[in-house]
Amino acid sequence: MNWRDIPAADIDWGCNPISKQAGYKVRMMCADMYLSKFSTKFSCSAWRDATLGEIADYGERHWLRCTNIGPLAVQVIKWVIDEAACVRCPMMATAGRAPDAYVPESERPQHD
Repeated sequence: MNWRDIPAADIDWGCNPISKQAGYKVRMMCADMYLSKFSTKFSCSAWRDATLGEIADYGERHWLRCTNIGPLAVQVIKWVIDEAACVRCPMMATAGRAPDAYVPESERPQHD
């Protein structure tokens, strides 16, 4: 799967080396549970249907205007996108597996 097509809601944003708390703030942007009739494109849950590619296209200025997104959360977003683009997306659970499920070396993507 191309990194641009990965649904942001499928990412475990808290699983990053930068800040678990900042990751959870990004997750709030991607979760359905924070919707209200007063929601805007900068409110929590605004990215509930977005892919990583769409979030990348929004850009850093847009991210910083969003609820609870600050400099650390921006670093988390960039890190997740970089990891996904390199096909190293350890924070994404697939086929019922936990995000940190062990993958045997023979099944891991090979990088040049």
